[in-house]
Amino acid sequence: MYNNPSIFRPLVIVIITIIVFFSNAGLAGTKIYKWINAEGEVIYSQSPPPRGIGYERIKEAPQPAADPAAAMQSLRERADAFTERRNERLEIEEKGEEAAAQAKRNREICDQLRKNLTGLQSGKQVRVKGKDGNLSIIGEEQRKKKVAATQTRIKNECTNSNS
Repeated sequence: MYNNPSIFRPLVIVIITIIVFFSNAGLAGTKIYKWINAEGEVIYSQSPPPRGIGYERIKEAPQPAADPAAAMQSLRERADAFTERRNERLEIEEKGEEAAAQAKRNREICDQLRKNLTGLQSGKQVRVKGKDGNLSIIGEEQRKKKVAATQTRIKNECTNSNS
């Protein structure tokens, strides 16, 4: 799809920075409480439950980074690692598609070889195109050579794993 992922690196970094900034801005120091009300429902809230109700504090939001430059460097490293993994995955997919296309070509070649062998073994006259482009009927000796050569190619090129 996109052949130059480095174009998107700055955009990814900016988007992640914005997400980190806004997620930390609203949650800095926020505590999350969990308790069960009188009806047996589980309640999650940023406010503690009414007095006398047992609760569990399950999360405290992370504080903003003390060193923004270090946070940005970490973010860049993570974005680079993501880009590298993405490129590796795309390369693997591309190789898989190439292998599938080659396997299809091999099957087509093998199908044609089998058809040729059937024609050569049919006992009917076989015409071949010569170097000059003209068709000529081959003799019995030539037919036997072509049968043997075609059988060898089928044996070598058309195993069950290939087609």
